[in-house]
Amino acid sequence: MRRTNSISIVMMSLLLACAPAETISVRVIDGDTVDAGLDANIRLTLDDGSGFDTPETFRSGCAAEADLGAKATVRLKRLLRDARTTDLNLGGRSCGFGRYCGALRVDGANVGETLIREGLAKRSKNYDWCNAI
Repeated sequence: MRRTNSISIVMMSLLLACAPAETISVRVIDGDTVDAGLDANIRLTLDDGSGFDTPETFRSGCAAEADLGAKATVRLKRLLRDARTTDLNLGGRSCGFGRYCGALRVDGANVGETLIREGLAKRSKNYDWCNAI
């Protein structure tokens, strides 16, 4: 069964600066990408807008990357499931493949920082997981 969570999105746009936060449902695609029902997926970033990378789950380069990618995906789902508060600061479409960029915070902590601290992500856009594992 697919589980979705409600999160608040704060649009980082001057046009929407005075608008209230919107509550939507979010579905985890993998450890660094979510679907929030917009016209494109959201590639998650750190709070300063820099990228982080979790191992691939769809086109993994090796079995170890696929396994660690599955763990990162499950961890992100658990973070969202157990969250008291969630906020997504959504940026523009500068994250490649037509995706939006967005910093997701759960209970005040950026999920990327949490995944990095737990060894499930790296401060990089395209980390070479198979040669590092």
